[in-house]
Amino acid sequence: MSEPGDKVEEKRLVALIAEQIKRAGIRPTPRMRPATVTAVSLSNATPTITATIAGDSTPIPGIKVMADYWPLVGDVFWLWQDAEDVIAIQRIGTGSRWIDADPAYGWQNLYSGYETLAYCRIGEIVYLKGSIVNTIAGNNTFLYLPPGYRPASGRLVNGVSNAGENVTFHGTWIIDPTGPCFRNSGAGAASFTIQASFPATY
Repeated sequence: MSEPGDKVEEKRLVALIAEQIKRAGIRPTPRMRPATVTAVSLSNATPTITATIAGDSTPIPGIKVMADYWPLVGDVFWLWQDAEDVIAIQRIGTGSRWIDADPAYGWQNLYSGYETLAYCRIGEIVYLKGSIVNTIAGNNTFLYLPPGYRPASGRLVNGVSNAGENVTFHGTWIIDPTGPCFRNSGAGAASFTIQASFPATY
């Protein structure tokens, strides 16, 4: 009699994780449990996460992450723990990828029904999207990206601008490696839609 599919999958994951642990040189004295990502820290060369274990609301900070897993808030993952290390091994459920962004001073999200300003990171690629409107003339910076979501060098991005009823044209915006994203051309535009992707740096 064959085993149920979920048991077969569990054994496959355990074998895969054991091989990853062996390659990483971690002592094989672990406890493995599912956990949920509640925060991601990008202040170091590699990310660490804070997570909670099912049935326990106490957050566990400083969890290390295997190189082939990029964590997202809301992920459910296998947590591997021994006497010294707590490590996130593999995603088993996906959380929300998009992080809602607060437009910078002088900007706001466009009206109801349009995509709000948001960004996410999947692996080494950052994605940026949204439709926003300028409310204070001369304020060209519309967003500040946090560390871990910035390009290694400046990026010139094309988008669609609107300067009033039936007046639509293409504009360009710059995503700066220090964080600010600002309008480069189309200064008369009242609103614009942006969709961009670029490799990230830590």
